[in-house]
Amino acid sequence: MKYSMKILLLFCLSLNLLMTSGCGKDEEENCSNFPLLSGTMEINGDDVRVSAFQSITSAGGVDFGDSYSFQVAGVSDDCNTLTTFSVNFIRPSGISASGTYDIKEFIDAGDDDASGSVLVQTVDPISQSFADMISGTLTVSDKGDNQFDLDLSATLIGGSMITMSIER
Repeated sequence: MKYSMKILLLFCLSLNLLMTSGCGKDEEENCSNFPLLSGTMEINGDDVRVSAFQSITSAGGVDFGDSYSFQVAGVSDDCNTLTTFSVNFIRPSGISASGTYDIKEFIDAGDDDASGSVLVQTVDPISQSFADMISGTLTVSDKGDNQFDLDLSATLIGGSMITMSIER
């Protein structure tokens, strides 16, 4: 009985290995299917293709101001790494988002300051890292109709750099 269990286990592991290696080839072929937006993102000197852009605006009323959040995601040239960053700031209610904002750590960011973070996920070998932005600048051009241009240059906790420019 033990011998047949070992053979069954070996067969299952072999089948799993064959299926996994077959799936990897399919993923490489589909890499070109990621949407590309106009814009560039560079992290630690590596170019990232911008694939997603989302803006969220929340009205906070007279006492709290309007909250803006931008989320941008991009894929490395080899399609092995997904990089997502999020940046947030608050403006007085009814005032355009256009302007240049100092990036500060979340706890230190006040009105007209930005804060943000970067998430990097790698497929092979599997890894994930998350880091807050601690300094830098964000320039926003509000073109109306929920269309924005962003330019960002920031230092992450630990000393890494991120730069990004996108027209949306």
